[in-house]
Amino acid sequence: MKRSESGRVFAISAGCAQRHMKITFIQRDVYDYVGLMQLVAVLEQGGHTCSVIVDFSDAAILRRLRANPPDLAGMTCSAGVSYKDALRICARIKQELPQVRTIIGGAYATLYPEIFEAPGLDFMCRGEGEYPLLELADALGSGQSAESIPNISARTPGGAIVHNELRDLISDIDTLPFPERKHHYEHACLRIQQRKNFIVTRGCPFNCSYCYVNSMRRIYEGKGRFVRTHSPEYTIEEIVRVKRDYGMTYVGFMDDSFPTDPEWLKPFAALYRERVNLPFIAAARAEALNDERLRLLAHAGCDIIGIGVESASEELRAGVLERRGGDNRQLVDVLRAARAHGIKLLTFNMLGIPGETVADGWATVELNASVRADLPRFTVLTPSPGLKIADTATEMNLCTETDIKGTSTYLKKSVIRQQGIDELVRIQKVAYAAVRYPRFNWLWKLLVRRAPAFVLDFIYLATNGFMFLAINKWSIPFTIKYGRTVSRWYE
Repeated sequence: MKRSESGRVFAISAGCAQRHMKITFIQRDVYDYVGLMQLVAVLEQGGHTCSVIVDFSDAAILRRLRANPPDLAGMTCSAGVSYKDALRICARIKQELPQVRTIIGGAYATLYPEIFEAPGLDFMCRGEGEYPLLELADALGSGQSAESIPNISARTPGGAIVHNELRDLISDIDTLPFPERKHHYEHACLRIQQRKNFIVTRGCPFNCSYCYVNSMRRIYEGKGRFVRTHSPEYTIEEIVRVKRDYGMTYVGFMDDSFPTDPEWLKPFAALYRERVNLPFIAAARAEALNDERLRLLAHAGCDIIGIGVESASEELRAGVLERRGGDNRQLVDVLRAARAHGIKLLTFNMLGIPGETVADGWATVELNASVRADLPRFTVLTPSPGLKIADTATEMNLCTETDIKGTSTYLKKSVIRQQGIDELVRIQKVAYAAVRYPRFNWLWKLLVRRAPAFVLDFIYLATNGFMFLAINKWSIPFTIKYGRTVSRWYE
């Protein structure tokens, strides 16, 4: 059988009996990833059986797969370490359980389809995965070929790789079933979390060069409306159900840019206050916020708002970062207005931007300090494959294609080769502390110049831990355990 976007069933071919497939998703992080939950919901609605493994250990993952082998094992790879993990684990699955088919998906797979050439992969999904994966499961269950399913990359019997065309985007995302969370919450590490995560939108109205959205928009040109938003009613109903069924004290909205249009925000704020009434965290662009919208967010219960500063240099923001639409005065006004409404500030900042100077880096720290950012997050710019900023960096002769393909972390090092880059990376380690305690600027600058790397690394990991506590609402023991477990990200 085969299903359309709306779920309508029609025959693949006469006389084909469909076998329901067993599909296991493997997740190597302790977040309730809504994207995977959405895939599970569509697959189970289509009659297939799903399970989810949440573990960091390759050995534990393989042990669970051997105990209950699925027909298809899937992993998502967004960027960096996750894609390397996915390729390594899929290769091990094929070595130890050759009968299990493997598939990867996610933004990295969509933007960098060359990774399908790696050994151990049977299929790859590019772009939105709900209906492509459902059609793949239907085809495999019916003994049919998957070589022509839109969005799916496959291999012919002769071994040739076929990358099928992307289908149109799902136009009305309210037609999707609510994400299925039961398999994720079988794992205590996710079930006990007091913060539960949700996604309201698909796509982003902005077009920054360092974000996957820029490249996705180009890939999906002509295939439907790029930015789509769940209705306030759909959003509230999902949150109410999760609160009832699993319990939570805090809501996390994981959108690239939370919807702030008053026509959507006004009914959402009223319904959220009436039916949910829990504090929440969300992210939005400064240009999309004003006093009225911040007032609505605060009234609804917004506890923390994430706003991208990225750089205090207006030239860098409007230039290589392509963040057009506001000067520093407007940015600072919005940040201060959010604080005036009682909303804590989570700011997103990057260091190591192509063309950035050490003075620019310290200016970004100082801008954050001037607005008293509560949770200033600083990362090292990583020009991942497929991103426009990667093309810019190579055109400026600041890195090579080999550098870009080999990069895997935005936490410690940079592949950009420009004057001052080492000092910018060292500033990143003390930036949180420098923003929170600006009266000790002399100390932070001294440490950047003189301190051994292990001292800076300790400062960064400790302050990042405080930020994780505040953002994720984790316990201190869990944060420490998580930090140890994902230390591979901090190469």
